[in-house]
Amino acid sequence: MTELHILLQDLRPEDSLAKRHVWLIRLFEWLRAEASSAEAVAQRVKVVLDALEADPELAQRFRQWWAVLDEQVDASTLLADFGFAARSAFLSELGDRLRLRLLPMTPETNDSAELFSLVMNHPGDAKWIELLDGPTLQRLAQLLHVPGRKSMGSGLSRWQEELLQALQYCGSQIRAAGLSAEVRQRMDAQARQAEPFHGLASEVEQFCRVYVEAGQADVAVQDAALALKTRLDACRGAAQSVYAHLEDNGISVELVFILRQMRLRLLRMRELLDGLISSEAPAAAARLMAQLALRGQERRSIGALVSSSTSLLAAKMAERSAETGEHYITRNA
Repeated sequence: MTELHILLQDLRPEDSLAKRHVWLIRLFEWLRAEASSAEAVAQRVKVVLDALEADPELAQRFRQWWAVLDEQVDASTLLADFGFAARSAFLSELGDRLRLRLLPMTPETNDSAELFSLVMNHPGDAKWIELLDGPTLQRLAQLLHVPGRKSMGSGLSRWQEELLQALQYCGSQIRAAGLSAEVRQRMDAQARQAEPFHGLASEVEQFCRVYVEAGQADVAVQDAALALKTRLDACRGAAQSVYAHLEDNGISVELVFILRQMRLRLLRMRELLDGLISSEAPAAAARLMAQLALRGQERRSIGALVSSSTSLLAAKMAERSAETGEHYITRNA
């Protein structure tokens, strides 16, 4: 009996939360084991699918296992918030990243972001996800399909429900940042009068309502998605106008951090939208997972934090409001 067959025989939907997560970690370790390249890992994914499809009872057990995991771990938290820094202070963020490196995380967690960090912890994970071909992604989508909750509307999968929820969470975060005093007061006059952030929540709600009622391929959904994308572009333009104020009045490290986080969240919202309206939904989901894997690596990287923070510090030291001829660091001995 091969190592993969032994692993698959250990699959039990009735196991405890921690045991189910440990099994998932073991599965991904097997995918990467002895794989010399991303192409080899992608090929091993096909081997797992072949093994499951060859045994209908095992495939059914896997679907039950996945449904239990999906029910107990809310993926919308991962989709909306994973990869974004919780704090703008360098030392606090450095402490968080050192903790992630030095202290092991527990598999006994309901936090989808923590579970994702435990499972997708290899620098090459994004690469092999991107290499999965269309037929393989279709097979994965069929295997991992979980019907949605009836409260959200008929015909939706659990994945679509989670994307819609993540879209709402992301939109609320962007709206809050855009309406904050430090951002609002530094926009140019035209952006402030247009009030792009005020209507963001209603655009998101409108899209979600139409999506649930009309279905993915409906023309009304495409129109609502276009309206929301236009709103996101307006929000991004308004946020970009703040930089002109910073150039004239001086750099604020905290404000630049807020603007960078807002830009990343706006990009995340576009990725979530693509996952909902794309005609190639499995491919869109794979692209989103690859992006999350990349963001996870950046989120754990101390070097990336130092690089980002030193660039902000350099901008702070060279800000336009400095006195002519003033030394950046000291005035006297």
